[in-house]
Amino acid sequence: MFGISASLAQALGWGRVLLGWSAVLIAIIGGLYFFWRKAREEHFELMEAFDGIVWSAILGIFSARIGYIVLHFDQFGWRVLRWMALDGYPGLWGILGLAVAFGVLYRWAKQQKQDLWEVWDFYSILLAWYMGWYWLSRFFFGAAAGRPTSLPWGIVFPQRVEPAHPVQIYAAVVYIALFAYLWWVEPKYRFFLWYRSKKRTAKTGYLFSFFVIVSGLLGFGLSFVQYPFWLVWDVDINQLLSVLLFFVGGVLLYIRSGRTFFMTKSKERGGPNESLK
Repeated sequence: MFGISASLAQALGWGRVLLGWSAVLIAIIGGLYFFWRKAREEHFELMEAFDGIVWSAILGIFSARIGYIVLHFDQFGWRVLRWMALDGYPGLWGILGLAVAFGVLYRWAKQQKQDLWEVWDFYSILLAWYMGWYWLSRFFFGAAAGRPTSLPWGIVFPQRVEPAHPVQIYAAVVYIALFAYLWWVEPKYRFFLWYRSKKRTAKTGYLFSFFVIVSGLLGFGLSFVQYPFWLVWDVDINQLLSVLLFFVGGVLLYIRSGRTFFMTKSKERGGPNESLK
């Protein structure tokens, strides 16, 4: 793979399909394990939490697939079998899927009277793990290859004649590293003085905000080495959405740290202006 441009189909043969589904299986099994472990640590009702996670995943993936089909309807048309052929016609609109998944969890948290930000934090860890292995599976399947490149790590993907950026590997590395960081920082971020903003306790939402920031940065970075996902008047809309994700994540991290963009008088002291809590 590195040092010389090689054909993915020749290098892996039929084994690439097996490796692809193995990566999907690892993503699911690992996600279920981390779900069980965190649900136990946070004292969630296991079956109720499981329902919330499963429905968010199902509806998120379904929405991401439908969104992709709509944006590429000239390729799919009304051929329903092609809509379901994830191996022959892969593709998901990730940003839409994430929005729906977190929206489902929002409703679930409200119904169960759980801390919404804690639930989103919890889910962000699982999702970072899943996304890392999902992108790796796309590499083995030969889907979502990037633009042509002359760099030594370029790969000749199936149905391509020239080496291309292995954007799936780029994304997989970022998300696996993000998972490792979120898992490591989860019990520690509450003690970060800059995040607590001089308060005794830190608010939840750090992990979710960081996940959104990294996802936005990744999407923006990949937009330069992969083909445009959705063009409107020659503008890559997915690139704009990635920038929006980055700024939304940054604003959320700032607000959840206990800071605010507005100033108000402290009711307790009646003195100088202080930040809203």
